[in-house]
Amino acid sequence: MAGNSLLQACVFGSRAAAAVAAARATAARRADAGRDGDLTPPDLGNAPRAAADAVRADLRVAMSAGAGPIRSADGLDAADKALDGVDASLGDVSAATRDDLELHHAAAVARLLVRSARLRDESRGAHWRDDAPDRAARWDGVRLRVQVTAQAPRR
Repeated sequence: MAGNSLLQACVFGSRAAAAVAAARATAARRADAGRDGDLTPPDLGNAPRAAADAVRADLRVAMSAGAGPIRSADGLDAADKALDGVDASLGDVSAATRDDLELHHAAAVARLLVRSARLRDESRGAHWRDDAPDRAARWDGVRLRVQVTAQAPRR
């Protein structure tokens, strides 16, 4: 893992742990006050399904081929189109199992990664753009923030 990625994993992992601890403390105070404070996560199941495995494999292939360490605009476009197919294959989130939720989250992260990579048309760090092999000074110090908007559950 690259140095920046490792540092980001440590920093954001620590922040996530602090946020979870704060949320649990708040829920515990609510429970002590007589409000609903059930800290037990719902049982979302854990049974693997052939359809989910096939979609996960499609997602993995699309991201490896189009958004790996060596990238190009054409490859990122192909990954984006493949993600459209993955999104179309995903099931209903309202009746999701643990595997379904993980797959939905993986697809959302993949979409964010592809969007970010398409915005930055340069080679930087461990990510090489075949169509833009040099660093672009205009990106020095720039931090990207992209987000996926919430979608209504599919019916």
